[in-house]
Amino acid sequence: MLLPVSLLLLVQSFLTPVSAQQPQQLILEQVIDASTASLPNPPTYRIPASSDPLFITIALCGNSDNSNQFFVTNDTSISNPGPSDIDFVNTVELAPEDTGVGQLSQVFPDGGILTVHKGSSTVQFQILVSASNSSAPDYPLLGDTTSNQALIFSPPFDPVQPVQPSFPNYTLPAANLSFPPPPSPPTNYTLVFAPTSSSGLSSIPRTSVRGDVAARL
Repeated sequence: MLLPVSLLLLVQSFLTPVSAQQPQQLILEQVIDASTASLPNPPTYRIPASSDPLFITIALCGNSDNSNQFFVTNDTSISNPGPSDIDFVNTVELAPEDTGVGQLSQVFPDGGILTVHKGSSTVQFQILVSASNSSAPDYPLLGDTTSNQALIFSPPFDPVQPVQPSFPNYTLPAANLSFPPPPSPPTNYTLVFAPTSSSGLSSIPRTSVRGDVAARL
């Protein structure tokens, strides 16, 4: 008994292996949002070629048990780098620190590959390739914390100008002292709360903030 052609084509489609996707191209100064729950196949990203050092930044946007691993290589013969390819020269592991952010600087003459090895936990993360290390802003960031308060030290933005004393001075003041001039009105400062998903803050890697709200003076 001969099978219909349509049935043969259906069986062949199930037996044909799924072709691997091409690595997603990373663009300089552009943040890529990703998740270990929906990684490409294979889980690789292509780093652009550059004769100058590039800064590769990974920012975890949630809690992780450190089972997820990230590997970077500038060896074009390695299409999916892993632990066995590490030589600490061309291929290294990019491990996020306790703050949830990991970064390395490397030269990619012919481009490179960043690969993600999914662990036991699912976590969202961001990738940034920068030529100017734009992931290091000049204002403080607050990472994952269970506290609802934070004390961030920064240079004073409204320092008090003390009056310089003139000593010794034994001259008595006049008897008809006039009232001092009234103080000038205080400077107004605005504290802005902005959702990170719909503001300029979304253009930089960030770790998760309780309530997904960031504040900046």
